[in-house]
Amino acid sequence: MKLKLVFLLCTLPMLFFVPYYYGYKTTGKTRIGGFNVVQNYLKGENLTKNTELNPEEYNQISPTSSLTTTFRQHHSAVMDETLFEKSKYTASNNKAIDYYVQKPLQPWPKDVKFPLIVHLHDKNEIAFSANIITKPRISNAYPAFNLAPALPADHVFADLSDNDKTSPEFVSNLVKDLLQQYPIDENRVYIIGCGYGAMGAFHEIDKNPDLYAGAITINGTWHQVSKSLIQTPLLIMHGESNKVFRPLNTRQFVKEAKQAGATIGYKEFESMGHTCSYKGLYAKNVWDWLFKQRKQSAIALK
Repeated sequence: MKLKLVFLLCTLPMLFFVPYYYGYKTTGKTRIGGFNVVQNYLKGENLTKNTELNPEEYNQISPTSSLTTTFRQHHSAVMDETLFEKSKYTASNNKAIDYYVQKPLQPWPKDVKFPLIVHLHDKNEIAFSANIITKPRISNAYPAFNLAPALPADHVFADLSDNDKTSPEFVSNLVKDLLQQYPIDENRVYIIGCGYGAMGAFHEIDKNPDLYAGAITINGTWHQVSKSLIQTPLLIMHGESNKVFRPLNTRQFVKEAKQAGATIGYKEFESMGHTCSYKGLYAKNVWDWLFKQRKQSAIALK
């Protein structure tokens, strides 16, 4: 009887301490579910309900804020460089391009691989999606590696003319390099692009259909539906008042893509123009849809 009592006294504290410790160590300062956090990493199911920014946080990254203007002038893809590691990539034309990588909080659970999200900014802009998902409480809910390349002034990731100021080929090469360096799940590589960055995303999934598990394009356009492009599940969002890339072209593209058998969702925002910072673009259901995508397992947006 005494031995049983001693055993219980020794083991009961561990039942509380181990989940507490493990949850703390794998998510940083915020505990979100003890052992369940491993399932969060594996399944892409977020355990935190408060995953949207408040008005003050959105004001900080609005196109007219002083912070955004400052970082735009320095051609930085991100606003809080303390959350990212900055490196340089030498493209095939020997031009050095800056890129930023944000990693999930360490230590990483053993044998767990994380998604990778590639964020492509608009011409002469910052990558708004990267700046939103790397906010601590959102990144805790959606742990992933985040890659944000930063192009020089007036350069774009892709356009319809394929001129010499586009830089499409280095993105896929950079992604493949990161797959070798970090514990990234090759079945959960995602790409998000806005404006000319959206055109870069279209270009990427068209030229590299086996690389990406899901794509989100915002206020961009593309010229044709191909067999390779429709292999990747797509969520397309567009502003009804967009005067740079008019929604009529995007509607036609979506119609043709659906007829060709694409897994595609389309959302048009009334009164939204050509912008990458509109709050509704980064709602919880958008991140949930993206993180559920796996190669060969397309899931429609509900």
